[in-house]
Amino acid sequence: MTSRNCATNYVAGGGVDYFANNKATTRTGSKVSITYPAAGNYKVVTDNISNLSYVLYQCGTTPPTGITPAPAATIEVPIQSIGTSDTTQLGYLELLGARSSIQFSPDSTLITSPCMLRAKAAGLADAPASYNQTDATWVAKAATVNMTLIDPATYVPAGDKFVVFPASSDVSALGRPDWLQFLAAFYNQETLANALVANITSDYNCVKTAAAASASALGSPNALWADYYSPTVYIGSSYLYTYLADAGAAASQISAANTGAAVTPSTAYNISVAADKTTLSTIFTNAEIYFSASLSGESDLYSWAGASATTLKNYNVTRTGEVWAADKSTDPLKSADDFYASGIVDAHIVLADMASIIQPALLPGYTRTYFRDVASGEAKVAASASSCTDAEYAAGAPLPLPRVTCPSALTATSANAILWNGAGAATLSSFGMQTVPEVAPTLALVAVLSAMFLL
Repeated sequence: MTSRNCATNYVAGGGVDYFANNKATTRTGSKVSITYPAAGNYKVVTDNISNLSYVLYQCGTTPPTGITPAPAATIEVPIQSIGTSDTTQLGYLELLGARSSIQFSPDSTLITSPCMLRAKAAGLADAPASYNQTDATWVAKAATVNMTLIDPATYVPAGDKFVVFPASSDVSALGRPDWLQFLAAFYNQETLANALVANITSDYNCVKTAAAASASALGSPNALWADYYSPTVYIGSSYLYTYLADAGAAASQISAANTGAAVTPSTAYNISVAADKTTLSTIFTNAEIYFSASLSGESDLYSWAGASATTLKNYNVTRTGEVWAADKSTDPLKSADDFYASGIVDAHIVLADMASIIQPALLPGYTRTYFRDVASGEAKVAASASSCTDAEYAAGAPLPLPRVTCPSALTATSANAILWNGAGAATLSSFGMQTVPEVAPTLALVAVLSAMFLL
């Protein structure tokens, strides 16, 4: 065996299982499947979102032929070098200890990982600027590595050097961590990936169970996730509403007084259409807590709601102050958000963040990673290479998985049981919770909302 554990004196059909102690255990319903045929020297990894499969054969052995259906690529493993085209891919590779194998990546203005920024400062090359993997620069760059990960939205079949990585297209919140097992297969690190997925799943389910108990005791706020890209407002995708429900919230409804059907994930509303704008105004009025991907452009966020100085005070978020953006952790220029990088794989941290907002009795004193309190003027936090420790940066060292301390009990008798500071008695009593007198919104919140509504 070599340092890569390559086979020596390989004999086809010799009965040796080169992956005997390192096989993936994928969950039921996963969009990733990995099979280990009896030949013992190769495995088949399937991406069930893109409907593409890859044959991976152990170094030192002979690649199999005649595989059906025909694979998108046949690759010798474990790979030693990889190219990346999207920051989403980086978080997965770091958890697998594969950072040192990355030979090119998106430029540092898009990177939110401190250790990847340190690697860029040390000379890690940029990926080609073009999103077309068939152009000459990509073909040349891909020729320098064992494989290159590409985004499914830009995928064009380009041969054995390219592998589609659709983790961000997985509509299941807990399905996204499964893509650790997909990537791990290329490094023969399935055992590590199994442990990572198990820990993420365990932490996620613990928070989910605790949030359900809190919601049962204290009630569920009406929550809305929507993003505005003029002239269209997009209700959040299904996985975002899974997060909201699992964190103890109820989806805002589309009729007056929060009645009727709940908002439908991924629905688009055009604010230039009067009926759409009326519906949006009602949905927003019903929301007691509001989430959006990024609120950097505050003047745009609420303009679609058609608020005025008269109606502004009727919006629940004016009273609750619960306006949150998933843009707390960013790149050094504060333009790219870690929510769409490490937040794709660290589903348990995303859920804990949201539960700490929606059911704060669970996690008093919790420090959020991805979500920023817009109403209070909380600042964004830019990533810095200086915060990557030598131990974290060491070649081959997996980046430690952040963990969540499982909530053991509610602090429902304390002030933490009051979900919405400044909310009216009627709002709080609907949750069966402690009530407080109606108070005026803080000056800071009024200023933020006034700017957002262009008053």
